[in-house]
Amino acid sequence: MGTLLLLPLLAVVVAIVVGAFVIQLATRMVAGFTPAFGNCAVTAIVATIATVVLHMLLGSVFGAAMGGRMLSLLAGFLLNAFVIERMVKDPAGATMGFGKAALVSVVEYVIYIVLGILVAVLFGAAIIGGFSALSH
Repeated sequence: MGTLLLLPLLAVVVAIVVGAFVIQLATRMVAGFTPAFGNCAVTAIVATIATVVLHMLLGSVFGAAMGGRMLSLLAGFLLNAFVIERMVKDPAGATMGFGKAALVSVVEYVIYIVLGILVAVLFGAAIIGGFSALSH
């Protein structure tokens, strides 16, 4: 019973750590500096909460229609870029500007897509391997 309660907490912690590393990597690739891990972790938390709230609000207004999903995706991207622009500072303590923050957000999304494909392939191969072992 205790393990079942710890699994969601572990998933949240892993998601925050991965999100912080992705923001660090994307910022280094785009802006040329690596922000502090703690700052990136807080940025990942704030951006995730803000984006989830935005998606819920837009989903309740526009429903699940394709136009609503596209608007929600675009608004989520812009909100993510805004949070990164406001919270991630360069070594001098200045914000990086919305344009660079938007590029950081694009790189961040690309990294998440690649990670998602890798995880899907790895878990898919493990599941198929498990089923093939059961059939023999």
